Amino acid sequence: MWKDGALLFFSIITVGLCIGWFVTAQIIVKRLATLEKVADETHEQLARIQQTLQTVKKRLGNNKFDGFVDEFVEIESDQWLDAEDHKDLNALKRL
Repeated sequence: MWKDGALLFFSIITVGLCIGWFVTAQIIVKRLATLEKVADETHEQLARIQQTLQTVKKRLGNNKFDGFVDEFVEIESDQWLDAEDHKDLNALKRL
């Protein structure tokens, strides 16, 4: 009789451990998905920063001896430009 009770006890413990491991695995999967999303957003932001840096380099000229802008690249988004920048951009494009 005590063997049946011990078997039931260990079965309950085993099921509890399995449920705990399953819940822990689900939490880990959710956190990994969140980290993946954050990494993707960070990568997109770094790509935008790199594009902006390339734009600045083009504005400054091809080498350190250029005193003028010989090539001008528009920025993809208008969030970086205000009305004064648009006027300057249009004036430079006419040159």
